[in-house]
Amino acid sequence: MNRGTQWTPFTKQLVVVALLVGAAFLLLRVSGVITPLIIALVFAYFISVGIPVVQRNTGWSRGASGLVTEFFLLIVVLIVPAAITPWLVNAVTGFGATLAKVINELLSATPKPIEITPSLVINLGPFYQPINAWLRGVVGPELGTLENLGGLQGLLPNITTGVTTVLRGAVSGIIWFFFILVFAFYVARDGPRAGRFISERVPEAWRPELGRLWRELAGIWDSFV
Repeated sequence: MNRGTQWTPFTKQLVVVALLVGAAFLLLRVSGVITPLIIALVFAYFISVGIPVVQRNTGWSRGASGLVTEFFLLIVVLIVPAAITPWLVNAVTGFGATLAKVINELLSATPKPIEITPSLVINLGPFYQPINAWLRGVVGPELGTLENLGGLQGLLPNITTGVTTVLRGAVSGIIWFFFILVFAFYVARDGPRAGRFISERVPEAWRPELGRLWRELAGIWDSFV
């Protein structure tokens, strides 16, 4: 590589500044979709990693290999939450029941004076009264039995409320889910083609340096993942 194909420090700094300004502008313009885009790009990366493996073993096209890889990753993404959800539900339920029992015992507790010596008695009642009053204010007026705590009123969210919000979020989530799948597939399938398209429009004297920088960035990203 001769000296003419290398970027000067000023050129590199100019490119970095331009990329940062472009990224900031993009974040401001598409802040509402930045999270799905990041997820889609990460998903596309894993698809692109699996495509060569499928191609070597099947001889299929890049598009068909991408579909198979994406389907396999989708199964993994869906199976893992399905596998841990029952355990998580049991853990949360057990924690709620234990916490309710502890709060119920605290509400019904009446600390007795501690007699250290006949002339030295410590009465913790005055110190406990503010704690008891605070607990009753947090949990609610219906106290006295574990059943009245009813899932820890005021402490645990009532899952029967906010149905409209939940439904709206579910519909939005489904839309973004399909967007991520479609976007990730096309990025993984057409990524090399887009890279060649951009490279061909870079001045020829800059291509070796740009290629070296791209390979270094790709190596850093692979190591990070």
